Amino acid sequence: SNINREKDVVLNLTLPLKRLLNEFEAMTSFCEDKSVCRRVRVLEYFGENLSSDQCDKTCDNCRRKSYSESNIRQQKNKPKIKPYRLKGIEHYRNEWTMDIMRSAWLRKGALKA
Repeated sequence: SNINREKDVVLNLTLPLKRLLNEFEAMTSFCEDKSVCRRVRVLEYFGENLSSDQCDKTCDNCRRKSYSESNIRQQKNKPKIKPYRLKGIEHYRNEWTMDIMRSAWLRKGALKA
């Protein structure tokens, strides 16, 4: 039926987008994380295990071990997405960015039709 076909089309469009967004969030988290050995994280991604002691200060985070435990706690407690005000309404950057991308995508599709 038409409804099932339309559901399939929507799912085929949204599932890859969700996967891409999850991958983008994981990559962003990797870049922002200053408390974990990067070699450990990369090898975990590929299914291998390594102790941060074995890194031997080859990654930037292990070389920067001069930061204190309080700095690590501050990094973990820092909000990942900072709210900002737009015309008195509280918005989040990622939602606003997605709205812009979505409207640009819709306009581009409308121009082709």
